[in-house]
Amino acid sequence: MSRTYLWHCRLWPRPRSLALSLVAFVALSGTREVDAHPIHTTLAQLTYDATSRTVVVSLRVFADDFAIAVGRHSGVTPAPDHSVSAAAAHQYLRSTFLLADARGRLLPLEWNGARRSGDVVWLTLRAQWGGAPRDMRVLSALLFEVHADQVNIVQSTLSGKGTSALFTRGDRARALR
Repeated sequence: MSRTYLWHCRLWPRPRSLALSLVAFVALSGTREVDAHPIHTTLAQLTYDATSRTVVVSLRVFADDFAIAVGRHSGVTPAPDHSVSAAAAHQYLRSTFLLADARGRLLPLEWNGARRSGDVVWLTLRAQWGGAPRDMRVLSALLFEVHADQVNIVQSTLSGKGTSALFTRGDRARALR
């Protein structure tokens, strides 16, 4: 084979590869609004303020998925813009995002507000915590009732070092060490 032929083969895709690429492009470019984010995930960031003995939880969720879940939980149809009341959001979060001590006693989560940025909502919760950060147990079960492939990420700096955990349907609370 000549060098020109080899160079040409690397530069231009084979017809089959090109056809598959075009099919994939057409299929993906025609996504509906409902399929706007094919990855079903939430992110929770936990920080600990030793002075006030407070754990701050910042949760990032997609507004449309969160509205569906809150609506199902509260029995109220979500607004067309996917907004939900603070009371309904807090009630849903208290049943799906749990912080507990080493013995399994739940910490009361206080609502600290929500901020919307486009398709994403940032929700903030606070909890008083007098124990050692390494003894806290966490469960993030948000949106499992909405998507079978839901994955929830929890990142923590509770014990001074960064740790992460993934939660999928059926997982139990666990320590972030």
